[in-house]
Amino acid sequence: MTFNNKNFAPISGGESEGVPKIWGYISATDAIATVAASAYFNDYATQLRIGDVIYIVATDEIWFYSVTAVTPNVTVAAITAPA
Repeated sequence: MTFNNKNFAPISGGESEGVPKIWGYISATDAIATVAASAYFNDYATQLRIGDVIYIVATDEIWFYSVTAVTPNVTVAAITAPA
């Protein structure tokens, strides 16, 4: 499906350099694999920073992802719990 900007918002934020911002995104139509795909969050490429965290609620899973790149496309990677 497609990104819905009405379902994306900052939860808490670091406005200082080096402090990640935490975002939230809820999708009532997309599975986690679709939401976590490269370029899904491109509408916010200018606001997202590498290291920011996105709390994603998808139709099949809830997980935290870290922003790993913002150009040429926004990419994210799942954050795993420490061993």
